[in-house]
Amino acid sequence: MLTVPSLDGESIEGFATRVFDEWKLGQVDQDNGVLLIVAPSDRRMRIEVGYGLEGTLTDLQAARIIRDRMTPPSAMAGMTTASRPAWMRSSPRSRACRGGGGTGASGDQREPQFLR
Repeated sequence: MLTVPSLDGESIEGFATRVFDEWKLGQVDQDNGVLLIVAPSDRRMRIEVGYGLEGTLTDLQAARIIRDRMTPPSAMAGMTTASRPAWMRSSPRSRACRGGGGTGASGDQREPQFLR
């Protein structure tokens, strides 16, 4: 796990890939490393998985871990359906958090804020 105050404008995907490669996580012959990154100031989290574990820990499972286990419900409470990433729109938790849901009258398209 790596916690960084800020990504300094870099995408979390690019940052995760760079750190994963530099740290050489997992076994070389199996490429089975996992990296969890949290950037609180940027309100971003990511689970980066080596190719050897992609069948075991899929992108969908990693997204669900972040959404269901790591993201505080209060961080999603004010988001409209349209402002949520697609993977969050149909889960039972996201339906419960949206409080009636639907696109807001203002057409709010804010970027999701995972950490407060």
